[in-house]
Amino acid sequence: MLDFLINYGYIGVFIAAFLAATILPFSSEVVLAGVMATGADYWPLITAATIGNVLGGMTCYWLGTLGKREWITKYLGMPPEKVDRWTHYLQGKGAWMAFFVFLPGVGDFFAVALGLLRANAWAVLGFMTAGKFLRYLVLGESLKFTGKHWDTIMDFIRTHPVLFALLVVFVIAIIVGLTLAYKKKKRSAITNPDSSLD
Repeated sequence: MLDFLINYGYIGVFIAAFLAATILPFSSEVVLAGVMATGADYWPLITAATIGNVLGGMTCYWLGTLGKREWITKYLGMPPEKVDRWTHYLQGKGAWMAFFVFLPGVGDFFAVALGLLRANAWAVLGFMTAGKFLRYLVLGESLKFTGKHWDTIMDFIRTHPVLFALLVVFVIAIIVGLTLAYKKKKRSAITNPDSSLD
């Protein structure tokens, strides 16, 4: 399916970005990278990805505004308990949280929860667009940089394999450390809910 979408260029990127933000668990970044590798124009590519992903996110928001949790579970495959958890988390935080809808793993829940909370649609659209545009811009710039310096990067890996391995281990250690710290804080908040009031 990814090859099919890549072959359709900008339209393929738009479709991939829309579906990735709604019903299909795959990454639109792969399609964007594939189309970029074919020599497609940069800004139309970023624009197509952003518009598709925003429309997908707003579809999730719209399903949330309907308040039909069975539809959310049926069409988006979201467990009700997770929807309830993120809705509770976003309660009172405001539409600006739509900026973070681009985050993997939780972004779709944010969009649905903001819909359930009836956050202002125009504000949600604005913040969501800003976040998703920034996401694809960072990705696009990273791909451009990698493409220009690919030979240099591969030479570095070949000539300094131990240093490269240490860098990879360091990044993984940071990710694991942050994840464990977050889980510990979350467990602490659950077992000692009044601690935040001290």
